[in-house]
This record gives sequence, structure tokens and C-alpha cells, in this order.
Amino acid sequence: MAENAKVTVSKKAFLKEIRRISPSVKRGDLKKHPPGIRAQPVNRKGEIVNDMLVEFTDDATHILNAVSPGLTASLSFAEYVVDRIERK
Repeated sequence: MAENAKVTVSKKAFLKEIRRISPSVKRGDLKKHPPGIRAQPVNRKGEIVNDMLVEFTDDATHILNAVSPGLTASLSFAEYVVDRIERK
């Protein structure tokens, strides 16, 4: 099984990957959640935003868009967000 497919079906494999970025995460911190439909943001021209979109403020971080390749990029994206927060 491909490594990225493994983390989608194995909580243990997913936790191992998460701990590379955030070692303090525990198995009990992980919760299953059913997939859902969400609104896709559009820019001022009315075009769908296909890129990951994050806004950082002094006291909050807003993940406004995190679309495909979601699973493939999720850990790198999380690392980017955490790195930006920690640099504040």
C-alpha cells in the first residue's frame, strides 16, 4: 500500500506522520469525522480559489482554503502554518 494511502486507513500510521510535526499529539486526540461538503471560496473576479489560502492575524490563524491535493500536501501545509505561527 502506498504510504499516503496508508495514513488514510491506519490511525497508527496517521499518528506517526502527525508526530513528525507535533510530537505531543496522542492517539486519543484523533477523532473520526465524516466527510462533508463545504463552500469553495471565490476571488473578487468570481473565480474559484484553487490554492491553499491562509490568513494570519496577531491573535488568530484562518485556514480559508485547503483543497486537493489535501492528503498529499496536508502535513507539509500543516508544517508551513505551524512554522509561521511559531515565528510570530
